[in-house]
Amino acid sequence: MKISLHKDGNFQHGPTPEVRATLRPGDRHALDRWSGAPEIGKRVRLALILRFREAELRPAADNLDPRCTRLPSPPVGSLLGLAVLLSDAPGVDEPPIPGWTVAVRLPRGGPGEALLAWSHIAEEPGARESALEQMASLGAQWKWSARGSAEPFGWSHGETEDGLRTVSEWALDSLVDLGDQNLAYLRTRLPDVRPLTAYQRELPLHVELCAVLEVGGIGKPVLYVDDRARCNHEALLEDVLTVLSALNENGPDGGWDELEDGTLTTGIAVQHD
Repeated sequence: MKISLHKDGNFQHGPTPEVRATLRPGDRHALDRWSGAPEIGKRVRLALILRFREAELRPAADNLDPRCTRLPSPPVGSLLGLAVLLSDAPGVDEPPIPGWTVAVRLPRGGPGEALLAWSHIAEEPGARESALEQMASLGAQWKWSARGSAEPFGWSHGETEDGLRTVSEWALDSLVDLGDQNLAYLRTRLPDVRPLTAYQRELPLHVELCAVLEVGGIGKPVLYVDDRARCNHEALLEDVLTVLSALNENGPDGGWDELEDGTLTTGIAVQHD
């Protein structure tokens, strides 16, 4: 994945060309977009803060690019913060953030430079678990980044209380656990919920599906959920119940397909803002 810092003040976190070539129809070509970087010192602006929790770190490959810069791992229960700073002129000695250290300087197209500064940040007990619970309620936006990528990580986005943009990295095994939590949430409210990978029929390829809903001849609904899609699972549940209610009251409309065995099937697409 890469972060693009454009001269016009618009920034983007998205896939590299290699990953972009593997995306499914309907996928966005950016995980997050934002504009503006607050000035935190004389001619120095803070574009975003990358956050790497100690619990989400995994052993690095032995064949890392020699251009990589190694940073010390944070203590247990802490995270490594990496601030992306933009200066309008070269020669900034230290970032105007107490306790942070400049690790890398990168030239920009103009006279300034980009600086990467790091610090270890302590977290309150349970902060990681609370963040995972919040992600589960908002839907699996993080999983998009892992699709088609060999990198065993995904990302979530947010803001600090001061309005600073943040990007948090999560290990893929944590995200798999979260996907299981999303299915468990739906199973408490619907009788038969399965992963979309268990769906045996052909899927439409022109939209990004959140789920496929099937209703058999005896009227029993089965919901196949794509836990990789950017779905709000509370909204998905509401959509499913609305669709089933309309089916029971009015019969199938044009949004349903009837299969040879009489099964009705419909797709529920991801709604983008």
